[in-house]
Amino acid sequence: MKTKFCTLIATVSLLASVSYAQPVVTYPSGGETLNAGSTVTITWTGTSLNTIVGIDYTIDNWTNTTWLTTNFQNPSANSYTWVVPNTPGTQCKVGVFNTSFQGDISDNFFTISTTTGVEENFTANDISVYPNPFYWETTLHSDKVLSDATLTVYNLSGQQVRQIKYISGHTISLFRDNLPSGLYFVCLTEENNTFKVDKLVIINK
Repeated sequence: MKTKFCTLIATVSLLASVSYAQPVVTYPSGGETLNAGSTVTITWTGTSLNTIVGIDYTIDNWTNTTWLTTNFQNPSANSYTWVVPNTPGTQCKVGVFNTSFQGDISDNFFTISTTTGVEENFTANDISVYPNPFYWETTLHSDKVLSDATLTVYNLSGQQVRQIKYISGHTISLFRDNLPSGLYFVCLTEENNTFKVDKLVIINK
């Protein structure tokens, strides 16, 4: 009976350590410059695989906070794929927290910068998305004629969920198809230059 009791105590202790282990952010840790529209991998240590964590970031030293996810699990690595938003700042940090809100943030500030490869005569203001939010179809309109451009759609987990290649002309029609309602990011590129990173909202009627 004593052996079974000791085994139970050990099991409970192990589960507690797995559930509430404190994450430690390893990337970005500070000093990096991340380009808007690029895809980076946020990494951390200290938690077992498939542990639920919340991930957030700031561009102004936590005056304002944006949650990327509050219920993320990764069975293969302590990492999260992030499409860097078009929110430039020099006091940026990310945080990773467990369900007991124990966690860690970047050691120092990193920078989010706008993409340097954008042509001077082709800015984000030259492209519009309407309607947004939308239910079934939306249209991206460019003042500049596109040539062999690519439109990529990412969900909040940074996963690519749609891609349209070989785009030419002024307009791009994007159909919802089987995408669930929610918030997405769209990224428009041409000749490896990122011209547009924007939020896209799909709604249900």
